[in-house]
Amino acid sequence: AVKIIPGAPGVPGEAGPPGMSGDTYVQGQRGAPGAPGHDGLSVAHAYYRAPVPYVHGQGVAPESIVGQSGQTYYHSSVQNYYNSAAAPALAPATHDGTCEWTYDGAEDGPLSWGTMCHESFPVCGQGKSQSPVNIAVKNLEWDGESKGQALDTLGWYIPESAATTYVTYVKGRGGGSVVPLAEELYDGHTFEVEHIAAELSYKKVVYSLKQFHLHILSEHTFDDTHYDLEVQFVHTTQDASAQNKVLIVSAFFKVEAGQGSPQFVRELVSAIPRLSGAPADVVPLDFAALAQTIMIGSLSHRGATSSDFVPNFKNYMAYQGSLSSPPCTQGVQWILLRNPIFIYGEDWTALHKLMGYNFRPVQPLNGRPVTTTVAA
Repeated sequence: AVKIIPGAPGVPGEAGPPGMSGDTYVQGQRGAPGAPGHDGLSVAHAYYRAPVPYVHGQGVAPESIVGQSGQTYYHSSVQNYYNSAAAPALAPATHDGTCEWTYDGAEDGPLSWGTMCHESFPVCGQGKSQSPVNIAVKNLEWDGESKGQALDTLGWYIPESAATTYVTYVKGRGGGSVVPLAEELYDGHTFEVEHIAAELSYKKVVYSLKQFHLHILSEHTFDDTHYDLEVQFVHTTQDASAQNKVLIVSAFFKVEAGQGSPQFVRELVSAIPRLSGAPADVVPLDFAALAQTIMIGSLSHRGATSSDFVPNFKNYMAYQGSLSSPPCTQGVQWILLRNPIFIYGEDWTALHKLMGYNFRPVQPLNGRPVTTTVAA
């Protein structure tokens, strides 16, 4: 088997020169407010897709986004609308019997997932252990299982069975490196990468990585603030002893001046013009390099040699939650990596043009603990 073990973080190199963009964005003056809506649906639309550009580095409080008229609409007012008699009728199922949901619709967006299509996804509205959530850092609980014991050190490895099926061997990097034949697609909701065929061990259970996908902005928030991007690595297991059959590892990305993107992000961005709704081997993906980046996290130049830096493979938070999109199935083990990773602004813009804002608003914790392996 080929095992990927993260090494010690090196000192970051100097930022490369910015790339050239063929697009020019010019924002004109704000127009006059439109006429009031008749049924309140414009409030929900304004809440979920704001025309005002997102400003990197300032963070966005999950409870408010600026709408078309310059006013601020709050989650509570939208929720009250859906609880009122004025709420729209249930969205019909599509002709093929499936239920099409979105991130920004009034009848098929996140606030309606639990009731749309004749309650096809009731757990989305009724579940008490839903994801994503807001992490209040001051409320993090020290992982009691780790006291006096060895922590679970996170890391992916590629078993021999997968290596013969999905992995090619690239020569020239200290004897070679593994490059899984990933398959990329855009399913209308998110940019997804399949067929990685790596494995991760957590609490004595081995999970298989099935796919990873992207969300803008981050679905999880920290002290009520979003990161620019969240990448979720979805794993499953057939182990009968496992408390959770699904485990998701989330990595967080932020745009910062003078910082570039990891190689795998540039590879994914280069694939965008050739994406379709069917999985295809669009670009080669060096999963060894990806794993190294994800499981360590980015260091700023100033803190590159800081003695208090703890890499992601042993610096993470965990809680019990759900899938963050329909059917919102509960019983999911979430692992949130604490060190964010830098991404170049133009790469973020390219991903945003593809996906828009595809994040579910945070859900109540309802008393669930969020543990940490490193003291806050």
